[in-house]
Amino acid sequence: MLVASSLALPTTVPAATRQQQPATRVPYTAPVRFAAFNASLNRNSAGQLVTDLSTPNDQQAKNVAEIIQRVAPDVVLINEFDYDAQGTALRLFQRNYLGVGQNNALAATYPYSYTAESNTGIASGFDLNNNGAVVTQPGQPGYGDDALGFGVFPGQFGMALYSKYPIDTAKIRTFQKFLWKDMPGALLPDDAATPAASDWYAPEELAIFRLSSKSHWDVPITIGGATIHALVSHPTPPVFDGAEDRNGRRNHDEIRFWADYITAGKGGYVYDDKGATGGLAAGASFVIMGDQNADPNDGDSVDKAVNQLLDNPAVYTAVAPTSLGGPEQAALQGGANATHKSDPAFDTADFADTGTNPGNLRADYTLPSVTLRIVKAGVFWPKADDPLFRLVGVFTPSLPGGFPSSDHRLVWVDVTVPTTIGARVETPPVLDTNNRPNGEPLGDADDPAIYVHPADPAKSMVLGALKDGGLAVYDLDGKQLQAITSTNVRYNNVDLQYDFPLGSQKADIAITTDRRNDKLVIFRIISATRQLEEITDPALGRVFTANSDQDLIDQKTAYGIALYRSPLTNKYYAFITQRSSLPIAQLELSATSAGKVSWKLVRTITLPAPTGVEPDDVQSEGMVADHRNRVVYIAQEKVGIWKFDAEPNGSAQGLLIDKVYPDGGNLKADAEGLTIYNTANGTGYLLASSQGDSTFTVYTREGANTYLGSYRIGEVGGIDSVQNSDGADVVNVPLGPNYPSGLLVVHDGSNDPAVLEEDDGELENVSTNFKFVAWQDLATRFAPAPLAVDTASASPRAPGRTVVYLPVVAK
Repeated sequence: MLVASSLALPTTVPAATRQQQPATRVPYTAPVRFAAFNASLNRNSAGQLVTDLSTPNDQQAKNVAEIIQRVAPDVVLINEFDYDAQGTALRLFQRNYLGVGQNNALAATYPYSYTAESNTGIASGFDLNNNGAVVTQPGQPGYGDDALGFGVFPGQFGMALYSKYPIDTAKIRTFQKFLWKDMPGALLPDDAATPAASDWYAPEELAIFRLSSKSHWDVPITIGGATIHALVSHPTPPVFDGAEDRNGRRNHDEIRFWADYITAGKGGYVYDDKGATGGLAAGASFVIMGDQNADPNDGDSVDKAVNQLLDNPAVYTAVAPTSLGGPEQAALQGGANATHKSDPAFDTADFADTGTNPGNLRADYTLPSVTLRIVKAGVFWPKADDPLFRLVGVFTPSLPGGFPSSDHRLVWVDVTVPTTIGARVETPPVLDTNNRPNGEPLGDADDPAIYVHPADPAKSMVLGALKDGGLAVYDLDGKQLQAITSTNVRYNNVDLQYDFPLGSQKADIAITTDRRNDKLVIFRIISATRQLEEITDPALGRVFTANSDQDLIDQKTAYGIALYRSPLTNKYYAFITQRSSLPIAQLELSATSAGKVSWKLVRTITLPAPTGVEPDDVQSEGMVADHRNRVVYIAQEKVGIWKFDAEPNGSAQGLLIDKVYPDGGNLKADAEGLTIYNTANGTGYLLASSQGDSTFTVYTREGANTYLGSYRIGEVGGIDSVQNSDGADVVNVPLGPNYPSGLLVVHDGSNDPAVLEEDDGELENVSTNFKFVAWQDLATRFAPAPLAVDTASASPRAPGRTVVYLPVVAK
């Protein structure tokens, strides 16, 4: 039995939250170029690099600077840049080389830079190479092998970071002193001559042995109001050791450090040099940068070491940097290159190729997070007939280091930064657990629907499906007005429509899918009381499983919903997706003589079966109907967004307007909630939830549904960010003084403060809610160009024609 009631929230239940202050973020409107370059600006004695950079005449430094100037990155990491505690070399390279145009290249000015101590060349006090001698004096034979990281003096082979955008120095995290033994399951090397495991290093050596051969830095950079974390490192080369493979194993775990750091639930063991623990926050944007000394297929690294990053679902790898010079040189040099598995277009290092040498490899990386979008990428390795080939050259023994600049090539990637906005209001959290010590309501928030009040826009409401927690009704401040609960209904998705003919009257209606029973639950919306009352025809049966009790048991039941009002016939329809299945049912809605609402099946759309997807993962959930343009959009979670004719006699052929990664670059599975912002004459925007990277994509409503960009809803004014979003809804009409240009409501699948419970061995946040976003906040800050604000050309109460039902509230 359904129970409808108006509930006052208990005093122990968290109340709705309003943003403490408006966001002041400014969007960035162009791609940002990140580059990593092992520039071989290392010297053989302490202080020599400072001496070399003190004048503008060092030819190798000039070549390195010119490469950077030709590529013109906004952020560049330089590996093998000797560290000095005063940062003198860092400043001199900017002043005398980057800041001076080389060979008519444009000078590069980086107002922000960072360097920090490296483990290289720091005496350990132990015999780390197990040759029977402890070397603690710089310059003595064997000193580098016994140091915490290989180097003949402290700071050799350090790192330097230059940025055109502000570095948030207060939030930099360094991990120089993190101990290798403190990584769970570390690949510690083994001494085969003893029966003990992982005992190449003695316990007292492991007690001081640092994981990083140089260091690992998390450097937050502020770009257009968003933060991108530059995750920089330079793992040790996986060579210069023996059968114990101590350097190869260390290289593997140095790479693994970032893989764990960016993966939810895996970075808890991490501690930084200030004692703070934990990995990167879920949904944070990053670029992993540096010479990883590992190729995915070739060379001496532990098998698949770098694949810990390349195959990580948090890393965006749809576009890989390539060059024309790499394949040319691999063919010319031959040797080991002829037997490589990797495409030489990806190579970034020109290594010796004779004997046991590895040949050219992909060793250097700039790997952005899936929260960013790659525009293009490249490796600075020109062909031999290119005038700039002189900067990279070929191995020449007479040159210091053997090359005009370095044996590595600069690798770069251009990324766009999704607009970040904040929510103004959030609803009280619901918890999907029976353990609710503070009296929080039971529920798993999923799908919202915005109801536009016919008389007073400020009295508009938001309906929220809470699955087993029922259906909630909220006001525009996020306060709950009504809770509809049942012990036998699972309210999965909800949608609403206006002016449905109910006998001699017209009624505003809301319909939810009941996933547990494969039915629809239909309500009348009473605008005067802002309450819902059920008007489902009791004679209605199951939507998909009428002839299959097993499908009901397997929950192949009613899942997503979108209501459609035909502008041709003025008939009302409901599109219903089937969980774990391909069909979408189109149901025609009608009123009964008893004042209830019934339905009949008039059409079935069957989506194509995707390849490489588990049978239970072929489903769709998010949908939205475009009443004016007579189409329905369907988000097939592991595939992309489909577009179909919405009329019951429409074509069975759909158009896939965008695909999920890696087949497309804008959506990261699951593709979820869809909604439409209306502007004049059938124009506007289609919005979609890209659940896998917690972003939202924006397309044109009209025409070919051109992708316009993406945005994130971040933490602003005391309201947390939106993660793992399912459903969303938007309206373009004014809804009182707080939403003069319209309202966007989205589901937050991981609300803060988190309430963690174990699920199949993993901790899951069971706290969810809805976030309210003012359309003007998104429209004015959206990049690369602002979105339209149009409150007068269309109304959700008259979706098929141009009419204004509501007064326009002064902005």
